[in-house]
Amino acid sequence: PPPPSPPPPSPPTSSPAPSLSECDAVTITFGAPAGISHNNVGGRNSASDKYALIDKVGTFDGQHYNLKLTSALANGDDPNCKSDAEGGAEAPCSIAINSASGTVDFFIRKKEIHPVTFSFEFDSGDPVTLPLYSFSVFDVGNEEYLWAAAEHDTYFCGGCETSCCGAGNETDHLQGPTSHSPDGMTASGLRWDADPDVTSVDDVTDPLSMTDEQQSNSVRFIYSDRSSFTLGFGRSSSGGNRQQFAGETNVGALICPPPSPPSPPPPSPPPPSPPPSPPLPSLPPPLSPGQIAPPPPSSPLSSPPPSPPPPSAPSPASPPPLPPSPPPPSPPPPSPPPVDCDAVYSNCRNEQDYSKGDNGCLAYKRGWSGGSNNCHNCGTTTRDYVCCDLTECRAACTDLYDDAGTPLNIERCMQGCTYMDVHGSHCKAPPSPSQSPQSPPSPPTPPPTPPPPSSSSSPSPPADSDCSTFTTKKKCQQRESCRWKKKKCVARPSPRPPSASPSPSPPSAISLPPPPVPACHPLGVCSGNDSRCGHFSGGNPTSNVNFGCGSQQACQTAGAGCSSSHSCTEDQCLGCRDNCDCIWSGPTTPEECGTPPPSPEDCSIFTTKKKCKQREACRWKKKKCVARPSP
Repeated sequence: PPPPSPPPPSPPTSSPAPSLSECDAVTITFGAPAGISHNNVGGRNSASDKYALIDKVGTFDGQHYNLKLTSALANGDDPNCKSDAEGGAEAPCSIAINSASGTVDFFIRKKEIHPVTFSFEFDSGDPVTLPLYSFSVFDVGNEEYLWAAAEHDTYFCGGCETSCCGAGNETDHLQGPTSHSPDGMTASGLRWDADPDVTSVDDVTDPLSMTDEQQSNSVRFIYSDRSSFTLGFGRSSSGGNRQQFAGETNVGALICPPPSPPSPPPPSPPPPSPPPSPPLPSLPPPLSPGQIAPPPPSSPLSSPPPSPPPPSAPSPASPPPLPPSPPPPSPPPPSPPPVDCDAVYSNCRNEQDYSKGDNGCLAYKRGWSGGSNNCHNCGTTTRDYVCCDLTECRAACTDLYDDAGTPLNIERCMQGCTYMDVHGSHCKAPPSPSQSPQSPPSPPTPPPTPPPPSSSSSPSPPADSDCSTFTTKKKCQQRESCRWKKKKCVARPSPRPPSASPSPSPPSAISLPPPPVPACHPLGVCSGNDSRCGHFSGGNPTSNVNFGCGSQQACQTAGAGCSSSHSCTEDQCLGCRDNCDCIWSGPTTPEECGTPPPSPEDCSIFTTKKKCKQREACRWKKKKCVARPSP
């Protein structure tokens, strides 16, 4: 009978809805076609419709949605707002949209805070709950501050997450956060204050390409499954009169990282080996004269009689044929070219503005010994710290500068650790003395199939459950066996097993690096109207009469500041750094330091911000014109 017909194909089933992931983020934009159709936050112009409305800031479920701003105080009334007639174009609580840059200005009254609730809604007025989105506030400087209700999932401040630090080489950044509740509100939240040294921040022209200075004075919040949130814009005294906001910016990590390139397809398996051919039948012996040929065999596939066994090892039958050999394994992918750790260390030092960052680079590359230290503002380290580990390097920085009681020095040192960990993670610590060198592999024996490699040669990593109990980044990083990755605490990967290549000699014991020797610093001219100029050694004031101690080496030994007005290091001249009027210029490099670097442009001769910013090599910082850090 014919074979039965195959059953008809079943109708396609719908795939389950994908789960929420980071790449479900909704983008909020304030460029065209967004526009302001209402501008009455706090009832500043009218007792009715007390809100501001920015139309068409995004689309969701195929519909445009709008952003509504309402005072978070009782009944939506903010008595500190001013009408257009009273305050003009920059009246407190008024907003202005900058379509070219995609940013919005919010103007602030002196010595007041304006809590504002931001709500997303369709044209019909129905609320819109967005699954995941960013909202950024920037240009927080000149005695301004920012407050946020505890509604966000996380936040980025400058170059750090859930804390504030400078982006790139910046050392001035927002302060805080501190717990705070504005007057007239019961909601708790966090407050970020402007750095006292930041009197102005350049206007943002592209929220996705903000400079390190702009990022360091900004906060980017991440919200999920919310239709509204509350922020407060504040101003301590007569400083800046506005803050700006936008949606997505380049502050911190992007919500949706760019997709990874697709992995190459696996190599095609080799064709299977053909089965072994059956043995050919033996030819009959030649016939003698008059002999009759025997009849042919009954079947051409019948096997010939077995060969007689050899006399040394009798066997009743031949062994079965061996199975075909497996295909050879594919060659491993080529290793990336090694990166020179010394070159990364040199680049790390070039990126640091202070010797504290240099010490962070060194602590990561070589480790740090316990004991007394003679570097600038350094204290006594309580133990030895091993190299090539970010946690150890950060701990060394804390131990090294904790005695001075200046958290900024610890942060500057840790910037060197972070740079080395990002760019020099290939630098590995030497093997432990307890690790015996591996013997060279013996030549392979000829069994048909080599045994699989044993998995017992490498230690098993700690179970993820050991680290998953820590839900904050800070607690996770306090565990030596854990690390913070993709907003989760996971186990650190096990170290790679030692190479199988023969070692010429067993590894020697680890010798901790000696304390760093004093660096060879350029010497320059120290001048100024302050009596403290040139009286500093290691960041501390000295009591000797200025320039009164012979040679430079004698001065350094006595710890008494500069040896002469033309033989000052920068730290000796500017050691006070607390608004003292000292100038260090015309640096030269002593012969023992090798070839001097090219002299930077003297930016200190430009006394106005406008002239300073016209020089490509200069930037305006702390009310002075200073050289930009080298790239």
